[in-house]
Amino acid sequence: MCCPDLEVFFINCKPFYSPREFSSFILIFNRSLELCEVPACFKHSTIIPIPKKPKITGLNDYRPVALTSVVIKSFERLVLAYLKNITGPLLDPLQFAYRANRSVDDAVNMGLHFILQHLDKSRTYVRLLFVDFSSAFNTIIPTLPQTKLTPLSVPSPICQWITSFLTDRHQLVKLGKFMSNSRTTSTGAPQGCVLSPLLFSLYTNDCTSTDPSVKFLKLADDTTVIGLIWMVMSLLTDKRLSSWLPGVVLTIWSSTRSKQWR
Repeated sequence: MCCPDLEVFFINCKPFYSPREFSSFILIFNRSLELCEVPACFKHSTIIPIPKKPKITGLNDYRPVALTSVVIKSFERLVLAYLKNITGPLLDPLQFAYRANRSVDDAVNMGLHFILQHLDKSRTYVRLLFVDFSSAFNTIIPTLPQTKLTPLSVPSPICQWITSFLTDRHQLVKLGKFMSNSRTTSTGAPQGCVLSPLLFSLYTNDCTSTDPSVKFLKLADDTTVIGLIWMVMSLLTDKRLSSWLPGVVLTIWSSTRSKQWR
C-alpha cells in the first residue's frame, strides 16, 4: 500500500465488493496515489440544482449538488479517514461543522458563553459581525489547498492527489429531463463529494484570531466574529477579517450583517 494507514478501511469495504472488484480497486487506488493523479473517468459528475428556498429569485437560490461515481466516493472515504487522523488535533476548535460531537447548538452556546462572560464586567460591550461567504465551496482555488494542507502535516503526495481531484473535472447540469453540454472546470470543491466538507474546513482553518478579545466562531461557511470590547478600546476586527479574505479568494455575501450589544 502507498498509504499503509488506509488498509483498515479497505478491509472494512471488502464485504461490499466481489474478490475481483476488491483487488482491482486496490490496484487502481494504489496506482492513483503513486502517480498523485485521479483517473479522468472518476472526475465526471452530474450537477443537480437543488432549491435552497421555496421561492427562487436567482441562481444563488440553488445548491449545485454533484452526483459522482460510487467508486470515487469509496476512494474519497479512504483519503478522508487518513486526513482526519492527521489533521484532527490541528483543526480550529471554534469550527463546529463536519465534526463529531459538535452541532449548531454547541456553536450558539459557545458564543453566548463568550458574550455573557464579557458583559458581566463593567464598562464593556460586544460587537457581532455575521458573515456568509458567497458560493464558498464553488470558489475554492485548487492550487491553494496544498499551501493550507502542508502546515497541517499532510504529505505532499496526498496534497497533489487532492489537487488532481479538484482540477480538470468534467461536469454537466441536469434539470428535470434536460441536460446541458459537458464543461471542464478547475475551480471549487463539488458539493456532494465526500471530501469537500473537510477540505473547506481545512481551507479556512487559518481564519482565526490571535487576539483574545476577538473570537471567530465558524459553522462551515457561516462565520460569526465576536468582538469583546472595553469602552476605551477600538475594534480592529473588520480589518483582520478583510486582510485574510484576499488570500483565499472568498467573497462576503451581501447579506452579511452586524449587531452591537451593551
